[in-house]
Amino acid sequence: MLLVYDHVITLDKEIEWIWTLRWRLPKIIFVFNRYVITALLLIQSISKPIFPLSVHVCNFYFYLTLCQPLLNFGAAELLIIIRVCSLYGNRKLLIWCLRGVLCLALIAAIVVEILFGRAYRIALYYEFLPGCWTWSPTATTVTQWPMWFATIHIPIIIIKYINITGSHF
Repeated sequence: MLLVYDHVITLDKEIEWIWTLRWRLPKIIFVFNRYVITALLLIQSISKPIFPLSVHVCNFYFYLTLCQPLLNFGAAELLIIIRVCSLYGNRKLLIWCLRGVLCLALIAAIVVEILFGRAYRIALYYEFLPGCWTWSPTATTVTQWPMWFATIHIPIIIIKYINITGSHF
C-alpha cells in the first residue's frame, strides 16, 4: 500500500517531469518499473488468499512469481547502468563491459530462478487453507548471488567521485 500511496502523491511531478519526455530507454524503463512491476507486486499480494483456485491458475501464479524478481532486477540494473555510463561520458568500453556483466548476471539469475522453481511444487489445501501454496520435498536454500551485480557499480561510482573532487578517504 505504501508503494501505491507513493505513486499517488508523486503523480503530479511524474506528469510534469517524465510524461513530457520523448520515448527513450530511460523513460521506458521508468514506466515499466513504475507501472508493470507495481502491478505484478499487487497481483502477488492480492491473489494469494483467493479461494478456491484451480491448479492451472496456481501454476501460472507461481511462474509469475518467479518472473517478477527477474523483471525488477533487470529494470533496476538497467537504470544503474545508464547512470554509471553517463558519469563516465558514455565510454564505449565501459558500456560494453557493463552490458556483458548485466547479461551474465541475468543469465545467472534466470538459472537460479529455474532451479528454485523446480524445487517447489504447488499444493491446494482447500480443507485447511485458502489459495495456492508451495512446498518442497527437499530443504532448499537459494542464494541470490546474481544480485551481487549491483556491487560492481558502487566502486565505479566511488572512483569517479574521488577523481572529480580530488577527495581521499
